[in-house]
Amino acid sequence: MTTEPENEDSSKNTLEFEDAYKQLEKILEELESGTLTLEQSTALYEKGIALANLCNKILSTAEIRINTLQVDLGKQMEMLEDLSTEN
Repeated sequence: MTTEPENEDSSKNTLEFEDAYKQLEKILEELESGTLTLEQSTALYEKGIALANLCNKILSTAEIRINTLQVDLGKQMEMLEDLSTEN
């Protein structure tokens, strides 16, 4: 069976997106194998949901950071345009 996702509260122990995604893929393969008991399948499914939620959280955070950077860049570009039209 796969490793449970690590505690999200500790930045040192938080899984990187790529690692969480790889674990999620492995869980999917195990579930699709059809060789697990109902209890094993249920436990893996729960871990998969936790990993999927973690991946979604990481992607959402990245999207917010990118949007913030785009807004900041837009403001800088407006300032440059204002400076160039003043001359």
